[in-house]
Amino acid sequence: MFNFWDIVVIDKQYIGVIVKCWWKSNIWTLPNYDVYVRSSNGIKNFTEENIQQYIYDKEIDEEHLFIYQ
Repeated sequence: MFNFWDIVVIDKQYIGVIVKCWWKSNIWTLPNYDVYVRSSNGIKNFTEENIQQYIYDKEIDEEHLFIYQ
């Protein structure tokens, strides 16, 4: 689960910032996130399955290396 203002990677290629977190009426669905995507200069909606946490470390461990390839 992501929080407001988390920096994230969208579809393994775009960087964005979470601006809104919400669920649809069914509690069994994945949460939805409105994300400001810098490359498109706009806010788009994504489900949790399309979003990955941005790694702030200067050194990337093997577990997170696939995000940047």
